[in-house]
Formats: sequence, structure tokens, C-alpha cells
Amino acid sequence: MNVVEKSMDAYEIAENLFNDTIVSSNDIVTIENCSLKDYFEMLLILFLEGLYKFCRYSINDNNKFNLNLIKPSDIDKINSYLKKINIKLNFKLYGLEDWNLNYINTYTTYDKLEITSSTQINDLYTIFYVYQNVYLVNFFRII
Repeated sequence: MNVVEKSMDAYEIAENLFNDTIVSSNDIVTIENCSLKDYFEMLLILFLEGLYKFCRYSINDNNKFNLNLIKPSDIDKINSYLKKINIKLNFKLYGLEDWNLNYINTYTTYDKLEITSSTQINDLYTIFYVYQNVYLVNFFRII
């Protein structure tokens, strides 16, 4: 097995990850030497860069994503690339009313969560509020 080590920021990782000629589906990519919070934030950047690459139709005139336009097939496409780093994106949609009645106190965003040595990547969440909808985003390691 040929091992190649590179230091890259999240945007460079995204550029390589979403480019089949640089990182093929047979390549194994590992992310090392960063805290869990930094790792989660990097995964968020990869998610947004995946949206930018595959879902440009969802970008509005203010250069912001309208998550309400994202299709399940878009998430599947992004997940097919995240699989190269053994990660799966979980992208859940809740109606605002349902969220406020049933879930608002269930989830703590990663920036407000006390991260300990037992905290796992799937314990970290971010929440996007987009006109009458709430999107819960987190990641899972896959093997």
C-alpha cells in the first residue's frame, strides 16, 4: 500500500475529495491531528462545499444556500463522496412548529455542548433555521 501524507485545510480537502481524478473511490483518506470540534467544523465545510459543487441551483442572489431546495438525491451524492473519509452526513428536516413543540430542547448545538473525552462525532449537531423549516445536521463514522 502506498501512503501519501499531505497537510491541507478543509477547503483543499473538499477540492480533493469531490474530485474523482484526485481521490478515487478506492482511496482511503484519513483526517488526523485535530480536535473533535475542529473536525466537526471541517465536516461542515465539506458539507457546504459539496452543496456548492453539486447544488448550485439552491444558491440565491445573496450567494446563500436555500436548504429548502436541497433534494434527498443531493445528500446521497454528497454522502457518496464523504464515504471516502468514512463519514456519513445526517441531514434531517423538521417543520418549525414540530421542532418547537417536540425537539427544540432535545439537541444542543456543538458550539454550546461541553465536549469531553467520551464525546463522539455523532454527538455534535448544528441547526439551520430556514423559513418554516429546521435542518439538523450531524455526522457519523462508518466502517
